Amino acid sequence: MFKRLYLLLGFVLLLGGSLTLSAQDKGAIRDPTAEARLKLARQGYDLVNQRYTHTVSEQALAEFPVWSLRILDAQSDVSGNALVASREHLGRMKEYAKLVAQRYQAGQGLHSAAIDGEYRVLEAESMVAKAQAR
Repeated sequence: MFKRLYLLLGFVLLLGGSLTLSAQDKGAIRDPTAEARLKLARQGYDLVNQRYTHTVSEQALAEFPVWSLRILDAQSDVSGNALVASREHLGRMKEYAKLVAQRYQAGQGLHSAAIDGEYRVLEAESMVAKAQAR
């Protein structure tokens, strides 16, 4: 009888202790690769920006959203603040949309790229709204 009681009490204490730890240290356990991923994502984004600036490459232009999403993901992991990260991503996507729209209007870019730019802004706005709701 006492063995069962002690086992039950031990289980409750163990469970309660882990719940308390989770509540106190929520977000304290970070991905050890997050900072390295953030650094690489920012480097990738900067390289794409340089390549686009110097060559006006359609391929480089198409890589902006990919690297921006990588920054968003890693920045959220590093800071634990998805709202700030998603707002910064939204800013980058607004710039991307502006670039692809300008290229399309000048007859130098694809219509599908301009549509992609609009879509990426809406997607980023949705991310901001979801982060605000948390």
